[in-house]
Amino acid sequence: MGLKQKLFAKKIKEKLSVKDGYIAVNIASCDGCRNCITYCPKDAISIREITTEEKKDLPLKGRIKVKIKGPNKAFIDTTRCIVCGICMEQCHEYAIHKYPHE
Repeated sequence: MGLKQKLFAKKIKEKLSVKDGYIAVNIASCDGCRNCITYCPKDAISIREITTEEKKDLPLKGRIKVKIKGPNKAFIDTTRCIVCGICMEQCHEYAIHKYPHE
């Protein structure tokens, strides 16, 4: 396992330790591969094409990714999500994160 993978594995472990949090997708990092959908036990994740306005709001990395991979991104239905973290572990782009409730 390379250094980048080790660092991200550590981040995922830390984020999974957050109690009473929620899961969200960083659309700038998501490439729309659908791995998260395949593994979600509650069908809480869907793919949709981001709007022109959402594209404009992306940082450079996200706009480049849209040009290369397309505008389809994952979105979490927080009413269905049980915050199990399986999607985080399956995301090869490390685009899914767990955040604590504020």
